[in-house]
Amino acid sequence: MEKLDLYYDRVDGNIYHEGLASEIPDRISQPLLQRRVESIIGRRGLKASYNTGKSYMKPLLNTLHQKNKKESLDLMLKHLSIRGFGSLKCTELKKDYMKIQVNNCFNALPQPKSDKKVCFEMAGILAACGEVLMGEGMDCMETECITQGNPYCEFHVFKHGLRIKEKKDAEIKPIPEKEENLVKHNAFHDPYKGETIFEDNSSLILPQGYLAHYQRELESLLGERPVRDMEYILTKKSSLTTANTIKNKKLAGYLHTPTNLLLREMVKKSRMRGFGVPLIQEFYPGKPYLRLIVKNSFNAHGYSKARKPVCYRMAAQCAGFGTALFNKDMDCIETRCRATGDSCCEFRVYANPHRRTQSGRSHKRSIQEMANLTSL
Repeated sequence: MEKLDLYYDRVDGNIYHEGLASEIPDRISQPLLQRRVESIIGRRGLKASYNTGKSYMKPLLNTLHQKNKKESLDLMLKHLSIRGFGSLKCTELKKDYMKIQVNNCFNALPQPKSDKKVCFEMAGILAACGEVLMGEGMDCMETECITQGNPYCEFHVFKHGLRIKEKKDAEIKPIPEKEENLVKHNAFHDPYKGETIFEDNSSLILPQGYLAHYQRELESLLGERPVRDMEYILTKKSSLTTANTIKNKKLAGYLHTPTNLLLREMVKKSRMRGFGVPLIQEFYPGKPYLRLIVKNSFNAHGYSKARKPVCYRMAAQCAGFGTALFNKDMDCIETRCRATGDSCCEFRVYANPHRRTQSGRSHKRSIQEMANLTSL
């Protein structure tokens, strides 16, 4: 295992990997969301995964480009492996074509056995590699996939004949000079599997703004409201699972003080993974209500003068932790958002009067909401 250095800045709330502000979700979260999107709106939803991987990773890969093509490609594939996408190897490289094998591809592992290829986000990322390497428009197609029983995923990157516009390289934010503001953390990379372990979880290290860009891609396909409902439902369920896991480890006394275990863990996980800096404003143990602000929310990156709050995932994370915290089904509404021009994002977690229990009525309502989304 190779040790990776990550630096958390306590002032601006960013976490840096190799000088680049990043966000670090669980490795399985993006593929699971892609799978849910496909189950709700069909294969057309996979376009958002492909476009995000291609357009948002390209500026980052541009910073790794060398004069020698083979050296450039090796460097890019190693960089993607360190970020947790899988173990990548080039098996064929020509003037306007290359073939890439990916073992332990992050896009395929959560998927059940299927007769379809599913690694659209990985294909988009490799198409970006091709465009950086060849200097012209490239596309990527998956020809073999783990979900079809193959030992690895295989991708063909080829020229599509269109000229591409030069894009500005990703801005590499330098590590702040004042070292007293930095907290060093370590992640561990397994080069054989192409996985990166952070805080005991297999994770992806994404450039800051990647998840918000994926959300905007979905909005361009579906519109704001369906994306908001879908991301809220799915992320809340995931957040609740995480919160219950934390709570079950240390049950005694977790609700007796405003600085209890679960709140501390929620704040810690959000900060250390680059999701934002939560600050608790109101919390009373006997009252099912929580108000907090989040500085530098990951959900708001890249939005400019949005009409409504856009932090659907952050709101859902707060609702999931709130449900575990108060032992009753909680919802969350964002009342202020950086995307609409506010200085920070504000969230209010409250008990939904129309939901009685976490497992009963709320579960039926979630199923109904999913059914409504399916009919779109």
